[in-house]
Amino acid sequence: MGWLRGKESASPGVLLGSAFILFGCDFGAIKKCHDEMGVSQQLMVEFSNGDREDLAQAQKTLAAVERTLSACKEAKRTEEVEKITDAQRQLTSHVNALKERAEREKRPKLTPEQLAELKAKGDRSCPKGQEYEHYQNGVVIKCTGPQLYEMSPADVTEYFKRRGFRKSETGNRLSFERGAQVLEFEYPAISADAVPECVTIVADPGIPWQETVIRATGVKPRGLKLGKPVTTTRGARELLVEGGPEQFTVKLGKCAPTPGQKALVEELSPE
Repeated sequence: MGWLRGKESASPGVLLGSAFILFGCDFGAIKKCHDEMGVSQQLMVEFSNGDREDLAQAQKTLAAVERTLSACKEAKRTEEVEKITDAQRQLTSHVNALKERAEREKRPKLTPEQLAELKAKGDRSCPKGQEYEHYQNGVVIKCTGPQLYEMSPADVTEYFKRRGFRKSETGNRLSFERGAQVLEFEYPAISADAVPECVTIVADPGIPWQETVIRATGVKPRGLKLGKPVTTTRGARELLVEGGPEQFTVKLGKCAPTPGQKALVEELSPE
């Protein structure tokens, strides 16, 4: 996932498969849904068989899949929407991985000695528990830095700058945006050692809320429950989840509910 990833995202060798079976309906919204499916299917085939490291082609394919998803939601085609949403999630993750790689490649190249030191000591600019392949030599670098929920203003700014996010600042709140992802960090004050009081994450479409919490905190998935505090290395953090499977919003810490949004409760969570 992009702002908070572990290993490099695998190439999305997913085809929409049976989601593209036509049902013989020529009318209105259903026809539009299936027409868009045909376009997306062709682009997915070309992408899977071509250069999957081509960012422009990946973005073009993702845009087509998102148009298809919108059309099929309009047509209320539940089965197709489920399959297309999965394709959208995988492609979004892949596009974000390519963007992050492109940002890394803009940085000054390291010397062999610097690469060896990075390999030995790890990279403090990304959260502990994650890792990535260095673009210069393919060596896996382990991350040793703080988790997102505990990053200082300077750390969080550097983290998202390296990943191509757009930053905005209002008072003690720092916001970062890229595509559908929006993250907000509210601090008691903008100071060198400040820790966020509230972290709000509007995740990529289709990303489970549990995955978002894990990436933001580094905690194990076992024991995560809606409405229950998350136990972190800095103690318990309140958890509020809003939205739904199409796109979740996760709030960690002392966060106010979003006006007009209803918090998810445990009985609605996946088993």
